[in-house]
Amino acid sequence: MLDLAPSPSSFALVLPPPSLFHHHAPMNLYLRGGNALGAMPLVSYAAEASALFANVGGTAAFIAGGLVPLSAFAAPKIAPGDPHSLKRVKRIHALLAVMSLVSNLLAVMYSTMARNTLAESIVAPTASLKELLLGEYALEWTGCNVHFIMGLCGFAATLGLNVWLGFGGAAGKAVACGVASTVLLM
Repeated sequence: MLDLAPSPSSFALVLPPPSLFHHHAPMNLYLRGGNALGAMPLVSYAAEASALFANVGGTAAFIAGGLVPLSAFAAPKIAPGDPHSLKRVKRIHALLAVMSLVSNLLAVMYSTMARNTLAESIVAPTASLKELLLGEYALEWTGCNVHFIMGLCGFAATLGLNVWLGFGGAAGKAVACGVASTVLLM
């Protein structure tokens, strides 16, 4: 007859000798199973993250520089004889230009704050640049990108309105249609 009952010796946990633990570097254990022997090493990606923030911040500053004249001296002025609908479009133009300018300045601010923090502090090593940006710097990365996209869309819309108000007719409508399609595809 075959005995299928487990014996007390089958439950024993066999551990390697303690000397094996002293010769190996500490291993990262992941919740999905296994150790990190085949995983990427943890590295500081501070320089790469700073370069990405500089890329977005520099472009946002460039666009903000283009928005200053569109929101100030090159903006369409409301004339006393303008129809009510034209006055409304010119007010929308001014509001859109200022909001886009402020949004781009906020992108520059988030970028600068993140770059300063990356330069002034010790950044914990991570497995990837994405892990660093979406982990410890998630607010700065999200704020920088959201305000940059909002400012870019507003800049394009402001340019389209400026051409439509300045040229009118078929040329103004064609440019406004092209800009509107570009903004919708962003």
